[in-house]
Amino acid sequence: MRAALLVLGAQVFFNLVDATAKYLVRDFPVVTVTWGRYFFHLLFMAGYVALTAERGLLATRRPGLQLARGLALLGFSGFLIAALKHLPQAEAVAISFVAPLVILVLAGPLLGERVGLARWVAALGGLAGMLVVIRPGAELAGIGVVFALATLACNAAFQLLTRKLALTEHPLTTILLSALIGTAATTVLLPFNLPDHWPTPWQALLFVSFGVTGSVSHLLLIRAYRLVPASFIAPLIYNHIVLATLAGYAFFGQFPDALSLVGLAAILGSGAGIALYERRRAALARG
Repeated sequence: MRAALLVLGAQVFFNLVDATAKYLVRDFPVVTVTWGRYFFHLLFMAGYVALTAERGLLATRRPGLQLARGLALLGFSGFLIAALKHLPQAEAVAISFVAPLVILVLAGPLLGERVGLARWVAALGGLAGMLVVIRPGAELAGIGVVFALATLACNAAFQLLTRKLALTEHPLTTILLSALIGTAATTVLLPFNLPDHWPTPWQALLFVSFGVTGSVSHLLLIRAYRLVPASFIAPLIYNHIVLATLAGYAFFGQFPDALSLVGLAAILGSGAGIALYERRRAALARG
């Protein structure tokens, strides 16, 4: 129960990050919002590490993979913020959540894992759901769909690299380095993407809030993974789509139409269903 509540809390904060970005990107360039997302996240995490007195967290045995993961996460964040500028929150988030289903198939050739019929069915079900969401006539901005599909690709690369790094790296090391890489890259781009006005006090507070919402979401999820196996958490992750739908309606008055809800349900059901199947199969294998 504690782990489930921690995952739910993490998802609430992740959705606050997305909603904040969607609100700010209406008045500020995508790069500026992405920079704020990383810079204040880095500041908060640096303070957290200093208070917990953990040392040596920037040391890594796999710098190349850490760099690749950081850039993949930067692409994911930047493209998602760009997608949120043009799409409702539920649809933008749901498209990116097809990535774990794609990974189920890619895990065979890339990670040497067995890909069975159940994984293929889940992946195809998720892709079918995505096609329903972005179908012609759904009245979604084409450029937003392109950004969301780019988010999907970056998310898949990010997830695969995270799985590789999880075998050898401290989770806080990975979070810190990703925040550092994202901050450095967006700082280089920032002078070419400056807004034409300073943020209002409310907008400035929202920029700073990225540090809290972004960092707390990761810390809650790490804590949950320390309490229970990943197989317990995997089905719960797809609640994120439900919460994104509610957040989109609560903050922006945007709610998917009936057919889009069917597509969202297909993505959610495929992801949660295969996660439950994999957990049961792993339990049977252990006897």
